[in-house]
Amino acid sequence: MDLAGNPSMVSTTQVAATGGEHNPELARSIYIRGASSRHGQTTSTAVISLITTKAEYPASKSFCLYLQPVDRSMASKVELVVEVKSSAEKLWTALRDSTELFPKIFPEQYKSIETVEGDGKSAGTVRLLKYAEGVPLVTFAKEKVEVADDEKKVVSYSVVDGELVSFYTKFKVTVQVTPSTKDGADGGAVVNWTMNFDKASEQVPDPDVIKETADKTFHDLDEYLLKN
Repeated sequence: MDLAGNPSMVSTTQVAATGGEHNPELARSIYIRGASSRHGQTTSTAVISLITTKAEYPASKSFCLYLQPVDRSMASKVELVVEVKSSAEKLWTALRDSTELFPKIFPEQYKSIETVEGDGKSAGTVRLLKYAEGVPLVTFAKEKVEVADDEKKVVSYSVVDGELVSFYTKFKVTVQVTPSTKDGADGGAVVNWTMNFDKASEQVPDPDVIKETADKTFHDLDEYLLKN
């Protein structure tokens, strides 16, 4: 079973039962029911149950198998931590009001942002972002809010339409704002930004420009809030 809970077929070249000889017929009837790492680089050991039509291999019988995971996933994770001088409450409020605020203070990035489904803030909301001319990679994007927790100051959204969908089969961003605990921060905040994405192919580049844009946006937003 992979990390998403899906059964994983084990190839004949990956299976060797402890205490017995390699059996291709047996290998073709085995599904992993236990946990194994999709991303491990070393051989793992797992105890699994057998699903087979062969009478000599009862369904309840267990073997200890040595598995060499094959990672075909192109899932990646990028993290960014930004320290700002604005308070966590003020910064969070600005991020939650980004539909109206961002096109106003970042006209070089956003032509418009509008809510097309939902109330604009709660989970399930879908927003349409139209980007200004000159913004690399994209002209528009639709994003769906997956998580919105004002108490924990966490918001998470997935891109469901736009140019990015052609390059990345999954593209999800999570933002959390916390008060700074750093000495001398004087009421500042820390932004933890995480981007999870799955490339559509190996030729697709990492979206480094999006991380760079996020970093600049948080700093520019902080500067704006300090003046207003």
